[in-house]
Amino acid sequence: CGHCCVNLVRFICERDGLYGEFEEMSAALRRIPLKQRRGEVAFERMTFKFEDFVRMIRPQARMQYEAQRQEQQQQEQQHQEEEEEERTNTTIDSSSSSASPRNTVVANYDQARNMVQSVASGLKRCGNPECGSVESSKGQHKACSACRTVYYCGRRCQTSHWKHHKAAGCRCRTK
Repeated sequence: CGHCCVNLVRFICERDGLYGEFEEMSAALRRIPLKQRRGEVAFERMTFKFEDFVRMIRPQARMQYEAQRQEQQQQEQQHQEEEEEERTNTTIDSSSSSASPRNTVVANYDQARNMVQSVASGLKRCGNPECGSVESSKGQHKACSACRTVYYCGRRCQTSHWKHHKAAGCRCRTK
């Protein structure tokens, strides 16, 4: 139980920013009789005693810790807001630049033409809609091992599309 109490002291010191007081708190722990340091109830009792001890040593430590934590949370929140704003601006810029009707028609035409060519040539398309690559030579794409109806260009595409494929009704092949 002495080892658990030392870990408790270390945790409280790290939590409250009392890195210099670890030795003093460990010495205070050794002054408490061993009988009082054993058992689950004793562990809770020790926690309360050490928190009281922390308040005696440095009453402002907890406030400093809380202030630092709030400052970190504010910085993280600002960083997340900046990233979200940047992503939104990027999306707006890309959609406004390439969203003209002509570009959309050309992109759809190219996609349809590639699909027809791949089907006509007997080459398989990657089943992951985010990828959509067409195999350059026969046998390059691998079939789903469960149903053998959908083909993927690689393991990454298969794992990223698996949830959708399974939800769509991937049935195990019958032997």
